[in-house]
Amino acid sequence: MSQQKKNLLWLMISIICYATCEIPNSEPSSDQQFSGSSISTVSVVKGTCPSIDGKDENVEPSEASDCLEQLESNMEDMVIKKISRAQFAVGDAIGLLQIHDKSMTTQDICYSSNTSMINVVDCQDIQNANFSWAVKIPKEALSKSQLKNNGNAFVTILRLMNMRNKNQTKNQTVLNNKVYGITMSANISNLTDNIEMFSKQSGPVSEASCQSWNGKGELNWTTFGCETEIIEQFNTIKCSCSHLTFFAVLMTPPSQSNTNETAKNLETLTYITYIGCGISMFFLSIALFMHFLLRKAKSNQATKILMNMFGSLFLLNASFLSNESVANTQDNAACVFIALLLHYSMLASFTWFFIQALHMYLWLIRQNVTITNYMRKITVLGWDCHVLRHRIKQW
Repeated sequence: MSQQKKNLLWLMISIICYATCEIPNSEPSSDQQFSGSSISTVSVVKGTCPSIDGKDENVEPSEASDCLEQLESNMEDMVIKKISRAQFAVGDAIGLLQIHDKSMTTQDICYSSNTSMINVVDCQDIQNANFSWAVKIPKEALSKSQLKNNGNAFVTILRLMNMRNKNQTKNQTVLNNKVYGITMSANISNLTDNIEMFSKQSGPVSEASCQSWNGKGELNWTTFGCETEIIEQFNTIKCSCSHLTFFAVLMTPPSQSNTNETAKNLETLTYITYIGCGISMFFLSIALFMHFLLRKAKSNQATKILMNMFGSLFLLNASFLSNESVANTQDNAACVFIALLLHYSMLASFTWFFIQALHMYLWLIRQNVTITNYMRKITVLGWDCHVLRHRIKQW
């Protein structure tokens, strides 16, 4: 065989061997890496949390607590099967189970949630990223989990929609109706480096409070162990908590909080108004009584105008004080009458103040002006106040 044919034969054998033979020491893909050491695959947790399977209505707190415990119980099986990460999804509920084995360098780890799953994300500047919710678990918490679980750090995150019960506060609502449960198969509490959660809103953040529930008994939210910080620049609510459990951001709408404050102030102002009107009526009645008691004495025009003005003010205070009592009777005719009386007495009071000012002007400035039937005309004008209002509109 010629040398040329030999070279061609060796070239064909090399190509066939390269195409069919397995190359040793190849690196596994990122989805198959088990925390940087053992080979693993991403699994899907099935047959867990049947109590919330397919639920469209509210999830009871006890069901949520049971579901988180059932997810956590899958961790030992994942260690045996060398599975580092598993996803969970039932209806609106989603979850993530992750194991960090002994060979992993302990460092902070971050997660975020979207519509369909919870993902591992980079901790660099997570509060500025476009995540609806994100959490940073410090290495201190991971170290505590490793000590309890033979060197493996377990992380279980569960997101539930519409978790509430009858004892939930009526003055607050859960942000986006989302509650997050986080556990690490160890007692994670009294952390010096807190767990940080970031929740975003599409609009300006109103009054918010980061609260937690220990997963036992009835749903009673508490702010113990959690601090709230509003980052207005990014419309973000930052929760710093020293323990792990169920978390939610409770929102207090400004209208409700303002309504509570307004109701308190309104009650105080109402009492002050009643006292002021009562005192005014008391002294007005004394002035009117003294005038009628001494009516035999000749009274001048200024006194008569003043007494008419007192009478209109007394009528205004009386109609104002009786307004609420008449309204509580729910009698339509009585309500119409008191409304007309209040409107009339107010116009009459304004008119008599105008007449008093006009009389002082004529008396002090235009001293020589003489008007026939002066008192009769101004009395008709004062009590028929609609005539004055009509004249003002014409002017």
